[in-house]
Amino acid sequence: MDPTPMRYPKVALINPGKAMRLAQIAPLSLGSLAAYLEKHGINVRIFDEPVGEDIESGLLAFAPDLVGITVLTPQASRAYEIARFCRERGWKTVLGGPHASVMPEEALEHADHVVVGEGEQALLDLAMHGREERIVPQGFVRSLDDLPRPAFHLMQTEFYAHTRQRHPFGLSFYFAPRSARLGYLNTSRGCPEQCTFCHNTWNRLPMRYHSPERVIDDIQYLIRAHRIDALVFVDDDFFRNRKRATEICQLLLDKDIKLLWACNARADELSPELLRLARQAGCRQLCLGLESGSQRTLDVLAKRMTVEQNAAAVALCHSAGLLSAANFIIGCPDERLEDIRLTERFIKENDLDCIGVSYCTPFPGTQLWKDCVARGLLRPPWRWDDYLLDQVSVQVSPYLTIPQLIAIRARLLRSFVLKPKVFAAFLGRSIREPRLALAKARAVLLPRAL
Repeated sequence: MDPTPMRYPKVALINPGKAMRLAQIAPLSLGSLAAYLEKHGINVRIFDEPVGEDIESGLLAFAPDLVGITVLTPQASRAYEIARFCRERGWKTVLGGPHASVMPEEALEHADHVVVGEGEQALLDLAMHGREERIVPQGFVRSLDDLPRPAFHLMQTEFYAHTRQRHPFGLSFYFAPRSARLGYLNTSRGCPEQCTFCHNTWNRLPMRYHSPERVIDDIQYLIRAHRIDALVFVDDDFFRNRKRATEICQLLLDKDIKLLWACNARADELSPELLRLARQAGCRQLCLGLESGSQRTLDVLAKRMTVEQNAAAVALCHSAGLLSAANFIIGCPDERLEDIRLTERFIKENDLDCIGVSYCTPFPGTQLWKDCVARGLLRPPWRWDDYLLDQVSVQVSPYLTIPQLIAIRARLLRSFVLKPKVFAAFLGRSIREPRLALAKARAVLLPRAL
């Protein structure tokens, strides 16, 4: 433990936002920050607003010396409100996370410091000693195994264990039985791809991984301490390092760990042998970012993927006995109705188990954002609350109007749900969970416009 006296010995970490849709996956990034601070003897609390915590009263009771607030774009407005509340009470306030990292000058209007990049060491320095600079640049953690396990004991793990019951049609949780107790792990950082709509187009951090042994150790902890029986790997691409993925699967088998799990993967990285092994080791679902059935759109998005590879990945999943969940994006730059028809045909012709359809959303810092600014499609004042994937924040394609996009999304979802296999599964879940099924039906039949 560092013997240096702490300048701010009590630290509050906040996940802002009152929308329940934000409360699907445990805030692992805050858990990592909290664990790193605890390791150095700092008293830490995590306040998680999406799960229903009253942030203001909780902070008044805790009386922190330093407050760290993570900021995703749709959370920005609420994060700034909380930051103002904290500063009015004299608590040193720090903003970090993806949105603050790409919009540091804006974030600095609402906080004492802004951390740009990965925050473990920067937040520790601020807590232990304080720092003079207001924008705190930070490198990246080179060896992830040097980080302590996320502070699951400070997170609402019991709440997140039941996410499947609250979101039975959620893309990431479709594989899990209704009674499953879910856990979450992020076992890598970074992504070498440069898809134009993704935050990785600005951070350009190298890929780093937890070792297979560390991954297994964290899984065993979650089983032992939190009684999970299903796991979602939230890595951007779990199979990027095939050797590591193979070793993790083999260790799960060797140690006889009984666990169902799902992960994200790229369609061009799969092989029959790897998927068969993953199935034996408990994998039940892959979440694939297929994005479009149009090769032209895939190229515009810099996916470095072909429609044929996407179709082959779906077939590989089913050959291995795995569910295939896929996300598609509509309203992409230069996209036309004929591109949408190709996406519709892809969904119809391929045996997908679950789909999500998102509107093309230019998040700050992405190449898509830069292109939209250059085309005059984006200009302040920004309405960050609108930056949700199921709402049209901006008309990116000049060929598809906002009313068209809303109608297209509803049609794609309806046509998928009406496929015989999918409709049978939907009916089964509707009988068990009618209220949630009604909400899903309303979202499909009555999509929202801004």
